[in-house]
This record gives sequence, C-alpha cells and structure tokens, in this order.
Amino acid sequence: MARRDRAAARLPAAVVRFGRDEDGKVAIVSIFAVLAIGGMIGLIVNTGQTVREKVELQTAADAAATTTTLWMARSMNAVTTANHLMGEATAVTVLLDGFAGPRYGRGAPAVTDSGRIYLGLLNGLKATAAVKPIGMMSPLVAAADEVVVNRVVGLLTKDQGRTSAGGMLYDARMTLKYVATVCLTVKTFANMVLPVAVGFESTGVLAPIGLFLEGIALGTHGLMSVYLGKVGWEWVQLAVVERAVAVGCPPVDAALTRGVLPGLSRYADIVVGSAGVPGGTNRAIRQALDALAAEHRLASLEIVPPVERLRLPVEREPPPDEADGSQPPRGWKGTFEVAETREVRRIYGDLTGAVGKAIGSVGGLVSLAGALIEGAGRLLSGGKPPAWATAVRKAGEDLEDLLSKRPPLPKPPDADGFRDNPSFAADQLPSFDWRSERRSQWARATHPYVDDYRGPIVNWLRERMPLSNAATYYVNWTNRFTLVRAHRLRSDAERTHMHVVSGMLPEAKGDEPWVTDDQAARDLFAVVAVATRKPSPNLLPRIFGAPRGEQVAVAGGLLYNGNGNRVDPESKSAFQPDTGWDTLNWAIPVQAPEWGVGKPTVHGGDAFAVFKKSKPVGPGAAVRLNWQGKLVPVDRELLGRAQGDPARFIIRHERLLRH
Repeated sequence: MARRDRAAARLPAAVVRFGRDEDGKVAIVSIFAVLAIGGMIGLIVNTGQTVREKVELQTAADAAATTTTLWMARSMNAVTTANHLMGEATAVTVLLDGFAGPRYGRGAPAVTDSGRIYLGLLNGLKATAAVKPIGMMSPLVAAADEVVVNRVVGLLTKDQGRTSAGGMLYDARMTLKYVATVCLTVKTFANMVLPVAVGFESTGVLAPIGLFLEGIALGTHGLMSVYLGKVGWEWVQLAVVERAVAVGCPPVDAALTRGVLPGLSRYADIVVGSAGVPGGTNRAIRQALDALAAEHRLASLEIVPPVERLRLPVEREPPPDEADGSQPPRGWKGTFEVAETREVRRIYGDLTGAVGKAIGSVGGLVSLAGALIEGAGRLLSGGKPPAWATAVRKAGEDLEDLLSKRPPLPKPPDADGFRDNPSFAADQLPSFDWRSERRSQWARATHPYVDDYRGPIVNWLRERMPLSNAATYYVNWTNRFTLVRAHRLRSDAERTHMHVVSGMLPEAKGDEPWVTDDQAARDLFAVVAVATRKPSPNLLPRIFGAPRGEQVAVAGGLLYNGNGNRVDPESKSAFQPDTGWDTLNWAIPVQAPEWGVGKPTVHGGDAFAVFKKSKPVGPGAAVRLNWQGKLVPVDRELLGRAQGDPARFIIRHERLLRH
C-alpha cells in the first residue's frame, strides 16, 4: 500500500485526479446507447419503408391485374352487345323478308302455275255460283248474291294470275283463292239442288220436300257468301300489307344490310383488334398502366401477355362451309289454320252427305211412286199421265242424279305453302348446309329476336286473316329466311361477321375443352401483372448499406362470366345451352329458343312495334351482360405461364418470381 502511494506521488496531479474522479462515466454509456437506438431506429425505418414500398408495389400490381381484366370484361361485353345488335338488325330484315320475300319488287310480275289454275277455276265458277232466281224464295236473294260473287271474284282475278310477291303474301293469297274456289264450288252445287227443289215444289203433293231442299240450298248460299265476304276483306288487308312492304322495306333493308351490320362488325373489330394491330382494348389498358406506373413511381408495370400482344379470348366466327345441302325447311310442324277454313270444306261434305241421305231415304221411293202413279194415270187417262205424276217421277230421278254431277273440290294447300311460290327460287332460298347453319352464332343471335318480334305480328295475322292462314306462312318464311340471312352474312365475312369465344364448338356450346381444362382456361382468360420499382435509399447507408436490385410484385387476374355455366351435354332442350361463357350472354336459365325446336311464340301487343321506337315485350329470352374481372392467387401454374413468356422483365426477374 505504501509502495502504491509513493508511486502515485511521483505522478502528475492531473493524472491522479482523473483516476480518482468518477464524473462523466454515464456519457460513455450514453454514446453506446445512442448508437444502439439509432441503429434500431434505422432498422425500423428501413424495414417500414421496405414494407410500405412493397405494399404499394403489390397494390400497383393488383390494380394493374384488376384494371386489365376489367377492361377485357368491358370489351367482351361490348363485343356481346355488338353481336346482339347485329342479331336484332338481322331479325328486322328477316321479318321484312317474310312478308313478300327478299327480292320483292326487283322483277316484273310473272304468272305462276297456281295463279293460272285458280284464275281458270274462279272465272269458270263465277258464272255458276250465284243464286239462280228460280223457286219460291231464291229470287229474293239472287241479285244481292250475284253482287257478292262478282265483287269477290273480280278482286281475286284482277292480277290475272301474275304476282311479284313471294313469301307469306303469295301463300296467303293462293290460300284465299282456294277458299273462294271451295265456296263457289259449294254454291254451284247448291244451285244444282235448286232445280230439284223446284221440281218437287211443282208437284204440289211433294212441295214440302221442295221447300226443304230449297231452304238448305239458300242457307248454304248465304253461309258461303259470308265466307266470300271474309275472303274479300282479307284480300284487301293483304293488299295494304303489300303496299306497306313495297314502300317501307327497301330503304330499311338497305340501311341495315349496307350500313348498320357492317358498321357493327367494324366496331367489334376496333374493340378486339386484328392480327398484328392492337385494338381499342389494348390502348385503354396501356393508358391505365402508364397512369398507375406514374402514380406509384414504378420502374415498370407490365402484364403477361404483353399489352401489345394481348388479345381478347375471341375470334371471328368462321364462314360457312361450302358443303352440299338443301333448301331450309319451315322449322316446325304446326299450323295456325283456323276452324273456319276447315268448316268450309266440312260444309260441302255435309251438304253432299245430306243430299245422299235424302236420295237413300226419299229419292228411290219418290221415283218408284212417281213411276207407278204415272203408269196408273196413263191407263186411266187413255195413255197420257197427269203432269203432276210426271213431275214427281222426274223430281225423284233428278234427286238420284244430283250426286253424280257434283263438282270436285280442289286439293287443299299444304302447311308448307305452295311450291311455285317465287321465294322458293334459288336466288331467294338457296340450298346449303342448313343443319350446321342453325347452330351458328349468327342464327342463335337472330332467331330469338325473330321469334319475339314476330309474336304480335303472328297474333295480328291470326286474328285478322284467319282464312288465309297467313300466320302459319309468316312463321314458315321467317324461319327459312333466318337461316338464309345468317348464311349470306357469314359468307361475306370480310364485311359482316360476329365474334365467338376462341375454340367455341357450335354443336357442343358450353362443353368446350377450357370448361374442364384449367390450363386451357388460364391460357384464354388469365393475365399476370408484374410491377417493379427501385427501392428508396436506406437510412444510415454506411451501416445498412444501399438497396440492391429492384422490388418486384406479381398479381394474377382472371376474366370470367358471372352467368356461370350449367350445360348438361345429355339434355335435349328447346332452348340454347345454359352457358354465360359466350358472346351472347343470355340470362341463366337460358330461354332463348333454338331454331327449329319448339313452337313459335305468339303474344299480344302492337304488331308493328318493332318498326317503331318501342320494342314488343314478349316472353322470350333476356340478355345479361356479365363479363367481369377479378384477382386470383398467383399459383405455380399461373406463374409458370408468366415465366414462359419471352418478355424482357419476366426473364430478368426469373429468380425472384420463383420465390
């Protein structure tokens, strides 16, 4: 101890005080604490900054994927809308074609076989059909009946068998001529009954039988004259329809086929783009990505496939194959023929049947009694029978002879219409593979609107023109021209075309490979967004160093349809497939009828509303545009798609993307 004190005494005083003084020791601890706290603050700040930037970067990538799929969804809905507008426009042209044919007014009227036959029949029956002014009651109605017959026959033969109208107008007019021919034939047979009735009336003894027969004949005349009046009125209405068609159809048809339909096809092309040419969707996505990149100060923001190569999952519907075929049928097996048309034929059968029964029960007895009375009278009167006895015998013979002289009825028209209709010509109703055409996108887009829009027209024709069966013929021809229009428009694919989902199978819609194959669905409907950004400088770079490389965020987006897919490949429905993954987007459950399946729709309303501002509201299909976009997890398969793309940024960040 003494030795240490002696050593300290030899040290300078300042040194001795420093060793003994305890002031300032806390400062040293504070320095280390400050350094530690500063490091922790730097770590926290740098970590928070990295997390914040990563969240912002991921948000930008999510926004890019969402924006891309939403723009794709908007474009798919726009393409679907264009398809429906083209279907509606085509439906209007079909409705116009159904009245008189697509080439109405383009040629001179020509005489058809049916027109020539009915011209001869009507002119021949005109002289024998009016009530003959014989008997007790017939002179009272003969003059009025002759006016009806002459007026109606004059209307029906004014065209001299020539026509320029096809379609419904031709078949309906020929049917009216048939009905008029039947009415005149029945009236002619009724006139043949009148002399027999007069013969019975002249006997005195059998006058009640004569009055009964005359009453039947005049009642038949009256009923047939009523039907002739209806025929004439329907003929006038058809003439009004033809006049309206002649005035309104050509400009409307030209506007739709030369302007609206090509314009809508061009609009869809602009939205979709074409080979090597980005569409409006690509430009909108590029603008959105550039705005996101600027807002988030990104080094790059890209999607896979790249914007320049991105295409909507659609393609032009292929043109029809030039396969051999036949003229399309009428597409249904029913008819709107009313009971009145059948009633006319039934009345003729009833009349001849009644006469036959009279002959069976009265005629033979009357003839026998007349012969006996005439023989007895000849003996009693010295060889000359009384006049009334001769009249009785002759009346009985005339009654027996009546049925053998009845005029035949013409063959009733078929529900398919008259085969010499000008619209059956090859330039109006060509032969093609209509079985394939009925499943085309164009036919499926058109037929539901045809079925809906013609509903009130068919109802109007059925109520106003029942004898002509115009409603049946209008359905027949609009069904046929639906396929003809679709085939012709698809054949001119450079001007008019619809877009379908890539790989769509017309005969198996809703059961395409991408419905069950996830990889095929990803290739069509999925996108990957990749965002990169240079990280901000770290706090205390000498301690933590400078950030290396770039920050990368990846997001997946999926284009999908909210209507879903409920197709049962084994089901046989009258409606189109229950799928929303399509460019028609009928609301589920689909109520859009398939061509040639089921009965035509008939509903009330304004028959010509389709040609006005208002649309007829029927029980038909509804459209629900429901293409949407959403974020999806980036799984290994989706990431593999991005890595397989030769895009520069994907290759550059391949190592990071693997993590």
